[in-house]
Amino acid sequence: MFISRDGVRLYYREEGAGSPPLVFVHGGGVDHSTWDEHLEHFAPRHRVMAMDLRGHGQSERGGPLTSDIFRDDLAALLTELNLAPAVVIGASRGAGIANRVAVDYPGLIQALVFLDYGAAPRDSESAPWAHTPEETRKLLESLATDWETNGARRLVDSWFPEAGVPDALKERLADLCRKTPAAVVAEIRWRDVEEPDREAYLRRLSVPTLVLQGTSQSHQGRAQGQFITDRVPGSRLKYFEGRGHGFFMSAPSEFWAAVEDFLADL
Repeated sequence: MFISRDGVRLYYREEGAGSPPLVFVHGGGVDHSTWDEHLEHFAPRHRVMAMDLRGHGQSERGGPLTSDIFRDDLAALLTELNLAPAVVIGASRGAGIANRVAVDYPGLIQALVFLDYGAAPRDSESAPWAHTPEETRKLLESLATDWETNGARRLVDSWFPEAGVPDALKERLADLCRKTPAAVVAEIRWRDVEEPDREAYLRRLSVPTLVLQGTSQSHQGRAQGQFITDRVPGSRLKYFEGRGHGFFMSAPSEFWAAVEDFLADL
């Protein structure tokens, strides 16, 4: 299904019934289908929705992929589908988008779940990925050189440093990434450099927030988790020990239990 915002069609999948509604926002490079098994798990008890960020999956791109554009897209979906106030579960970049909606559109979001959100600024020792714009640019360029053959798979492999993750899962995610132009992935990643106000947005959060972080990957999960919870009043923190950036896909049952415990206390 689609909504249209400023002439751009945005895709979403919706099913189930029950409150609170759960809205899932994916990270850069993939699409809404990363949430398929989670939608199926929660749909018997909740109204659930997952979107394709613009420029990903079936959603059109339009103009530049700015933080404000993504924020306003999510706010439009929540409003037009009468989902507010929803519990929004955002992975990586999706968590940052949800954070901005919660602050800039009060009342649309009841609670937040952050999944491996790289919130720390570049000058922090907790920052994920490269620590300078130059290092980040080189990293992105290295992925783009053979994006449709090996680059996308290298990116996905970096999400799962733990043993035992099925190759079929990794290849499915790599196929999703290959369908997203390398330029789009680079533009999303570049927000890590050009978005200096993440810490301010964390400090302005006033909704219940659950912070879930993997501990075994380049995103420095332990440091990130502490960075976020130190700045979000009353937030909860849970580490997925030995898991990487894609822990919610490699350990779904543990992820479901953490979310259900959080929902029970709202």
